[in-house]
Amino acid sequence: MLTEIIKELGLEEKTEFKQNWNYLKPLFGFVSSRKASNYKTNIALEYEYRVAKKQADEEKGKIRPLIDFE
Repeated sequence: MLTEIIKELGLEEKTEFKQNWNYLKPLFGFVSSRKASNYKTNIALEYEYRVAKKQADEEKGKIRPLIDFE
């Protein structure tokens, strides 16, 4: 199955990575596990992570399992 997908997409041969700025421009952001080289950027990223995690945790409490509706 995987070989069929690779063949269909024309990915049999290795190619050099080419960044497409026209594709990337409208995107909001991307995910990376790499730390930023700027100290202040790391502080801001850690803050945003904590805020997003807190919001996600609060939303978890609002979701009720289906068994509660029986």
